Amino acid sequence: MKKRKKNLKKKNTSLSNSKLYSLIFDVLRENPGVFFNYRQLSKKLKIKDSQTKKEVIVVLESLKKNSLIDEVSLGKYCLSEKANSFSAHVYKSSRDGVYVFYEKLGTIFIPKEFSLFSIKGDLVECFVLKKKKHSFLGRIVSVLKRRKKFFVGIVDNSSTNNFLIS
Repeated sequence: MKKRKKNLKKKNTSLSNSKLYSLIFDVLRENPGVFFNYRQLSKKLKIKDSQTKKEVIVVLESLKKNSLIDEVSLGKYCLSEKANSFSAHVYKSSRDGVYVFYEKLGTIFIPKEFSLFSIKGDLVECFVLKKKKHSFLGRIVSVLKRRKKFFVGIVDNSSTNNFLIS
């Protein structure tokens, strides 16, 4: 009798559009004067499958639509001058994210995953990712100055448990 071959299922390693959005923007931000096409960005991000490479093209178009990147020539992209970072104070924090006020744009919402654990009163360096219907969505690059210098205690990470030691 013949041996049956097992069907090995391939893992779905494709990245979500929001993850690709932030990865591509980080690459362009690290290399501000360099022009990239989608193949060069895919190679820099170590993307090999064709489906994700097609998603890179879609994400590049959405970044261009939000005027964060410029298309210098056909298929060549670089970081836009409008994507410069600015410093501002966090005026409100919630469990969903933080709110930053910038004089030129007004209120900017920064989701929790892009907030770098900033709290109310911190001076942060951030930039605008895209415009929502009536507000802007941003990302914090770094926390320049913390308002609070003392916290309640120290977090102790032991194996699988976390403890707060005051």
